[in-house]
Amino acid sequence: MKKTIHLLWSAFVLVTAVLIVASVTSLFMMCLAFPVGVPMAVAGSSYWFNVWLGFDKLCNAALGGDHKETVSSRLGKSVIWRYAPVFFNRKIDKTVSWMLSQVDPNHCEKSIDWNVGEIFPPLATGKKAA
Repeated sequence: MKKTIHLLWSAFVLVTAVLIVASVTSLFMMCLAFPVGVPMAVAGSSYWFNVWLGFDKLCNAALGGDHKETVSSRLGKSVIWRYAPVFFNRKIDKTVSWMLSQVDPNHCEKSIDWNVGEIFPPLATGKKAA
């Protein structure tokens, strides 16, 4: 009985700690990283670039992708090579890819990393999707 109570208490403490860390991280991203980090990353700050890269990879993992791959890489694979959609619908993927291309032309195509995630192009012909 004592062991069960100890196990339940340990699980409760672990879940509580994870929720607190997730809340603090979310607060950090909303209050500091969005308004300050984006301009600093664009201006060349390696610290803020790495913060955003880590956040991007975290979001990709939360969406079911490889934790070493960025959302942009998966979007490029989805839109150009017809891999599984990132946002569960190819039209949404194309819209997000188009929005990113407004800031950085061909962003998703340039971001494809064949060393992580799904590696081989699925089309037998090797041609891009129309």
